Amino acid sequence: MLPLSSGVPCPLCSNVCMSDSTEISLSFQNASLYKHGGDHVAHSDLEEILTIPNWQLHAGQAWGLIGGTEQQRSRLLDALCEKIRAQRPCASLAEVSMAEQERLISAEKLRNQSGVADEVYTGTPVLEMLATQKQDARFAAFVKQLGFDTCLEKNFRDLSSGETRRLLLLRALLGNAEIVVLHDPLEGLDRETRPLALALLEQGLQPAIATSSEPTNTASSHNRVKAAPNLVVFAASRAEQLPAHCTHLATIENGGLAQITLDNKNSLAHALARWQAAQRVDAFVVPALPADHPFHQQQLADPAAALVTMKNVCVHYASTDTTIIDKLNWAVMPGQHWRIAGVNGSGKTTVLKLITGDHPQVYNNDISVCGFQRGSGESVWQIKRHIGYMGGDMLWNYRGTSHAGKALDVVISGLYDSIGLYTTPNAADRSAAEQWLALIGIRSTRQRFRQLGMAEQRLVLIARAMIKRPALLILDEPLQGLDGPDRQRVLAIIEALVRANAVTLLYVSHHDDEQVAGIDNTLAL
Repeated sequence: MLPLSSGVPCPLCSNVCMSDSTEISLSFQNASLYKHGGDHVAHSDLEEILTIPNWQLHAGQAWGLIGGTEQQRSRLLDALCEKIRAQRPCASLAEVSMAEQERLISAEKLRNQSGVADEVYTGTPVLEMLATQKQDARFAAFVKQLGFDTCLEKNFRDLSSGETRRLLLLRALLGNAEIVVLHDPLEGLDRETRPLALALLEQGLQPAIATSSEPTNTASSHNRVKAAPNLVVFAASRAEQLPAHCTHLATIENGGLAQITLDNKNSLAHALARWQAAQRVDAFVVPALPADHPFHQQQLADPAAALVTMKNVCVHYASTDTTIIDKLNWAVMPGQHWRIAGVNGSGKTTVLKLITGDHPQVYNNDISVCGFQRGSGESVWQIKRHIGYMGGDMLWNYRGTSHAGKALDVVISGLYDSIGLYTTPNAADRSAAEQWLALIGIRSTRQRFRQLGMAEQRLVLIARAMIKRPALLILDEPLQGLDGPDRQRVLAIIEALVRANAVTLLYVSHHDDEQVAGIDNTLAL
């Protein structure tokens, strides 16, 4: 494959796959982007969400993208990747994003469904997914720095959300991709790993950018070992996460794309400081909880008894000889709120799945939830009616179904613990769902779930978890990918629930600015 900066026709597609860095490589001019239509939406009904007067990307540039909403940034990156694939079909492209994570998960599900009926599918081995990257001389060093050593012998389906993000980073940084597109690549990583991952991004993406002004020719391009891409676009919901080597900054403001060229006098830090100072911050009013919707629609047999009891709980995977949880003893009393902490892969989500009954080893252990001893003949639905849950797997389940319907229906489905709504709701159900949608800032009750951006979908699923005011509310990294105002809004709602003693909360987050006031207990794994 010819490098992007070669400036000669590609023998495979007869196109110049990337011109010299002094010429335009990719260009958007007077372009408009629209919300994804989803099902049964005519093109005339599509809503414009972003205009691009003029955006030109050259080889040798590193773009930072901030501002706007998650949906605007996602649509812009989608449009960029579509343009790259259409105009530069031979250019290798690497992507790190929630969307890419979803594609891997969907591919794994499809591979599972296409197997032999009586064959037990254990998942794609991680080393198989890193076959190309293993050939890079930096592989061992990058794996060690990301703390991914223990994951190499696992299968993809056994990775945690944070470990999956590390896999994506390794695939992007070590795949010799000519173009790298990143959307919140540090989201889902624990506090210890984020600075290490950012350092790797600086190390893995900077060299080609730093030397891009040097003249290149076809012969030298073929002979050099390319260790970094020629074009990088890094979009972030947290501006402080942008790498310092960005050469250009694109900002989404008032529905349009603006640009800043960075140089020694106009560094990224100074540009971000000026941009953030210019942003108007509206005073945020903590919303009132729905007043006419009762707490705890499903009453516990003994409201004073422990909601969760775990005795000497162990989770061990024989296939990889890995112990995730070893002799855990833990009890959660009503009104006792817990933060669950630990590095990626430490077992946080595993503990939550043992509680909800979605982990296969729940019946191998001594676990009691909401008054039910697991394995005593109870149904999972008897327990789930007392639990509100939102996590990454809930997002993938809803995005992967064609039965999601309207956002209003998704929220109502939380009352019935179903993926999709299969029961005709009554007026009280609809009223409660409308109030929760208003609380999270979704104004149109007719909006279809699949037309929403991924961040808005997360907000809807958070409302779904809260609507029945469950005895036990479980939120597993609920704010991942949300912008500042949305994070502030959801945190305020969660804290209002805690103050009102409306739920007992189990909460997972890797960010210090996402901690919930009122949580006084920590389970460290």
